[in-house]
Parts: sequence; C-alpha cells; structure tokens
Amino acid sequence: MRRFALLLAGDFLTYNGNSTMSDLISGSEKTGKSQLSVMKTNGPDISKYGVIVSDNKTGLAKGIIEKPDFESAPSDIASIGRYAFTTNIFDILRK
Repeated sequence: MRRFALLLAGDFLTYNGNSTMSDLISGSEKTGKSQLSVMKTNGPDISKYGVIVSDNKTGLAKGIIEKPDFESAPSDIASIGRYAFTTNIFDILRK
C-alpha cells in the first residue's frame, strides 16, 4: 500500500532512537493504517493543539477537534503534526 508523510511546522521534536517519521511509517507498514504522533497534555495547554477523539471500544482515533477550550477537550491527547497517511485518506476526504 502506498503512503505519504505530512509534517506540520508547529512543533519542534527531539527524539532518541529512530526519527518520529520513521516510526510512523514503520507503524503504518505494520498495520496498514494511517498513523499520527500524539502526546499527553495536561491542563489549559491542550487548547494549543488538535485534540484526539478516541473510540473507547478500540482505542483508535476517530477524529480530531482543533484547539478546543480546555473545559470541552474530548481527551488529554494532543496531535503534534506528524502523520503517515495511507492513500485511502483521499477517498475519505472526498466524502
């Protein structure tokens, strides 16, 4: 399956080991699904990020709410702008 990377410039990441993108691509190859980098964010800083909406049953991300108010954030898991998408994302976007 073909895939592509999307990197947003809002955060500078340092990482020990393989690069973040390398890990995302490896995860995508292993699962056949798109991957995204996330971090746990406590308190009002969550409003600076896109916040993950999780499927409680599977634990998978089912959406992202962009910069919600701290009080209404659906989780404490923030997307940090690194994605490895499978090309079926274009079918989803068309819908």
